[in-house]
Amino acid sequence: SWCWAEKYMPYFASLGYPCVAFSLQGTGGTPVMEAGAKKVKIASHVADLNAFLKGLSDDDTASLGLELGNDPKIVLIGHSFGGLTIMKWLEQIYDDNNTDNNNANNVNLAGVGLMCSVPPSGNGAMTMRFIRRSLRDAWKITAGFVMKKAITDKAICRDLFFGGTEDENGISDEDLERYQSYFLRDTVATIDLS
Repeated sequence: SWCWAEKYMPYFASLGYPCVAFSLQGTGGTPVMEAGAKKVKIASHVADLNAFLKGLSDDDTASLGLELGNDPKIVLIGHSFGGLTIMKWLEQIYDDNNTDNNNANNVNLAGVGLMCSVPPSGNGAMTMRFIRRSLRDAWKITAGFVMKKAITDKAICRDLFFGGTEDENGISDEDLERYQSYFLRDTVATIDLS
């Protein structure tokens, strides 16, 4: 959740919206629960999200003590695998309760925003669309993400994540190196969709 802390959370907090962020296991310096694990099941991320959301209420015995009130209105925003985790959490809520509008665990869900979320089936179909559309772009994506070149190659990182040069988008080489260190830290574990 480090990507939210720099710009988004201060902005929304300045407008009077309390903001908290949640890092999935194996990302943002968050350890994986099983020592040495290289993959974390999506169900584990969903359980972690559920516990986190319950802890936002001051009325819950597992309260995180954030003083958001007994029934805070929650807007979830998820990016990439965070969006997938939210979708799977919503599936669980509605499947477990077998109703369309009853929100489990007393979470007062006011909204959901998903940005560039991984679909529940994974990235396979999307990757194939890129390959059919442009071999050059497919190679950049493969090199950057699968081969993890975005962690070490500034040009690939800048192109894939920030689209251009330092002068075009305001991301300095120092910022880029810092982001690359975060990307490296976030490769501790991947998500197991099973």
